[in-house]
Amino acid sequence: MKLNTINVIEYAGDAVLGVHSFSDNAEGVKEAEERYAAIILEHQGDATESEMDIYFEDGWFEQDDYQVFLTHSTLPDAPEVEPEEKGDREVVE
Repeated sequence: MKLNTINVIEYAGDAVLGVHSFSDNAEGVKEAEERYAAIILEHQGDATESEMDIYFEDGWFEQDDYQVFLTHSTLPDAPEVEPEEKGDREVVE
């Protein structure tokens, strides 16, 4: 099984403020883009259509020490793990 997501990640300074993950399908992409736009507008107040186009094209917005990113993530199929015997019990690592 693969885990595909679209993420809105917020940073301030060196700290992660939030990670908002959505399914990487049409509905999830729409939700993530709406969240990304709302966060930008919260911090910038207003933005022109051309500014928003740039933020979406870059997948990145920065103001002072605050940053927000719009990214896609894919975790590949995990290998099957066989139980390993440890004494009298089985342990899956």
